[in-house]
Amino acid sequence: MRTLKTLKIVAVIAMTLGLATAQAVTTVPLGPLGSSAVTASAVAAASCTSFTNTGTLTFAGGYTSGQAANIDSSAVLLTANCTSGTVYTIQVTAGSNFGLGPWGGGYRALSNGTNYLSYGVYYGPIASNVFWGDGVHGSLGAVHGGTGSGSAQPYTLNARLYGGQTAVDGVYGDPGLTATITF
Repeated sequence: MRTLKTLKIVAVIAMTLGLATAQAVTTVPLGPLGSSAVTASAVAAASCTSFTNTGTLTFAGGYTSGQAANIDSSAVLLTANCTSGTVYTIQVTAGSNFGLGPWGGGYRALSNGTNYLSYGVYYGPIASNVFWGDGVHGSLGAVHGGTGSGSAQPYTLNARLYGGQTAVDGVYGDPGLTATITF
């Protein structure tokens, strides 16, 4: 029935535009008994319908100037929801203070006025030692991503404030740290 309705609509449009004269519509059975092959195709555009984050990179417990121990942050959960088969990457920017911390040019830095503390951003558990980069500064690590499944796909982002740095009392932050999805 759908095939017949579709053919009638096409005939009406063709006649309205003066492209054809009225003709009888013939239906051809499709499927195992039919002798005609029909090919159907569609193009689905690659897309990511949402990209969200839950949490804040927070270094609990405070940092004491010169302390030897690293301080690890709380985790942030990034979630990408992309159509099935959509290939995407997730970059984490260098932040507002890239290269200004005591560890120098290859590291992100938190700032408190003109005082800085170097830190790193990690893909997954910090113990895996896999840095999460921006695709520009090789020292920050690689970009990460995957192939969409049509469902939400989670990624964990962590950070580490490195020990052995001289710090001035105060609140430090990096307002320029963002994650971006590209597909």
